[in-house]
Amino acid sequence: MLLTVGSTVGAGIFFKNGTILGNTGSITLSLISWVIAAFAIFCIGMTLSEIIKKSGDANSMGTIGWIKTFCNTSIYRGFRNFMSCLYLPTTSWFMAFYATMSLQDSISVYTNFQIPWWVIITIAFFIMVYFYYLSIANKRVGVIQNNIMVFIKFIPILFSIFGGLIIYAYLGEPQNPVLKVCNAISSSDKPMTLTKLTPFLGVIASIPAIFFAFDGFYASSGLYSDLKDKKYFSTGISLGIIITAIVYLLISLGLLLGAKDGNITSVLSSMPTNVGKAISFIVEFCIFWAVLGIINGFAIYSGDFYKSLFKDKDTNKLLVYIKKKFNIEDRRMLALVITVFFAITFVLLTICGSFYFHNLYDSTEYYDRISKSIYQFCDIVSNWTSLIVFVGIGITLFCAIFKKVFNNKVLWLAVIAILIITISSVYEITSSFFNFGTAIDFQIKNPNTSLIEYLIPSILQIVFLFLLSGVCFAPYIKSKVLRKI
Repeated sequence: MLLTVGSTVGAGIFFKNGTILGNTGSITLSLISWVIAAFAIFCIGMTLSEIIKKSGDANSMGTIGWIKTFCNTSIYRGFRNFMSCLYLPTTSWFMAFYATMSLQDSISVYTNFQIPWWVIITIAFFIMVYFYYLSIANKRVGVIQNNIMVFIKFIPILFSIFGGLIIYAYLGEPQNPVLKVCNAISSSDKPMTLTKLTPFLGVIASIPAIFFAFDGFYASSGLYSDLKDKKYFSTGISLGIIITAIVYLLISLGLLLGAKDGNITSVLSSMPTNVGKAISFIVEFCIFWAVLGIINGFAIYSGDFYKSLFKDKDTNKLLVYIKKKFNIEDRRMLALVITVFFAITFVLLTICGSFYFHNLYDSTEYYDRISKSIYQFCDIVSNWTSLIVFVGIGITLFCAIFKKVFNNKVLWLAVIAILIITISSVYEITSSFFNFGTAIDFQIKNPNTSLIEYLIPSILQIVFLFLLSGVCFAPYIKSKVLRKI
């Protein structure tokens, strides 16, 4: 249960409310978004208890193990390729980068020193290698690290809840007025987006962003093979998800009522100068440790995941090649090599992308242009990868229904979870194409606007959607085509 909480709660929850508030335009609708998403997570948590009981040793692979148990081989192969070659390496790199940016935030409390972008990347890379090496080589150390980080995480959690509510009680009114989010389609300053058509679409648009804050809960499955009494595993992971959902709702309530933009930084800036600086440093530094906890959880999960993957005769050929190339027999240490190999590839891609986009962002008192553009580039990819993982969970629940895994009570929870995942996923995809169309229209009407300001980012959204989903569903499509032939 502690590993579920430790590998889920990170920096996202403290800053996502700003995005959600921008989507919906009001505190009420923002809280409705959180309630809907939290209820979906609750449904997933309750249904997973039944899924886990039926999955046996496949539980050590987490989401992929559940897909393997209940879905057909082609779907399993696709999500296996996605998880092993893309998701785990890139997400580990993203989290290490986000952690280093949080470290920069804590440093900025007392000084205007900006850590150069190449130093941030270097620190992030070594953070990732450290946790993967230590937590994979000695899982017990990883668990101890997780327990310490869970304790540290509660410092910014309690501050977000009580700090926001105290400010709200002191001022007697919310810090966030109802915002105007509906723009005219003929707006001349920037392209129209689907989310801005109506605040209620903003509620749907916020759900995938909230899912990202819950991503990583399945990392606790990395301990499954080490448990002496496995009958409590399903209860532990379900309780961990539900506790996380409750904590997230309380944090959101505090930040939405007490912070001007829904983010923790606004609560910190509302405090007296001397006291505020000290508290800001402590809270920001604790957020840095909170993100490290997620990396630690993924490292624990990866060891058993890749170990189980290589036991399977139907293994990804690229992974087999890497294993032979580096001549590593220890399957757990092989997880480190594979993760670092793909992470380096993506780091280079990220740097190339950031140099192309760095003119779009101005240097701030916290970050330089390159660092900020890397952050935006990582966000584009991480939003899709997180959504695809939840789509995989939705597909698993769908297949489990047809195999009559659930009793009547749990069945309805599975149906609700599938509906929420499907609606939010379809909306996110539709929104990307809609925004691409309005960006083209805006570019035609405003030819002097730089291409990298609106058009190129909207193209990237679609490109990464096809690339990432292509990895997942290519084996399934291939099997269908071969059958017809």
